[in-house]
Amino acid sequence: MTTIPQLPAAGPINPASDLIPISQSGVTYATTASAIAQAVLSLMPVPIPFSYTFGLLLPGQALFNVTPGVACSIPAGFAGSTAICGGAPTNALSLPIIVGGTLTAQGTITGGTQVGTVNYAAGATMGTFALTNPPAITATTTIGIEMTSGGDATFANPAITLLLNRAG
Repeated sequence: MTTIPQLPAAGPINPASDLIPISQSGVTYATTASAIAQAVLSLMPVPIPFSYTFGLLLPGQALFNVTPGVACSIPAGFAGSTAICGGAPTNALSLPIIVGGTLTAQGTITGGTQVGTVNYAAGATMGTFALTNPPAITATTTIGIEMTSGGDATFANPAITLLLNRAG
């Protein structure tokens, strides 16, 4: 039988070296607090929130183009992501979600690959998501959303949060 070291009775815990006993199905394992924290962190989603509250959007204008900072994947159908707006569009509206694009000085996104859309029905203030081409996303890959080239005279103040999964 293996003896598992006990945590120190007093004093600070060294998360990198002090072992913590964990039991599962009658078997006891020992791990460090650092290993537990890393495992928990790897399961946490990566939210990319964006809120545009300055009124109407210009045709082709980028809402945002950011990097997540960690490797990610897109969950099926952008599960957990949200999209609302303060001013509902007059006509149905589909905003492209672009991965790997570059933000220009004119405020548009060039290059990259469209991987899905944020869709608002005519008169709706809540959007839905469609995923068409899910890529692997590195820590430095850009993710952006832009207004359609035609624009909409009443669509205003969108607030969109993309929820991604940490890779690994």
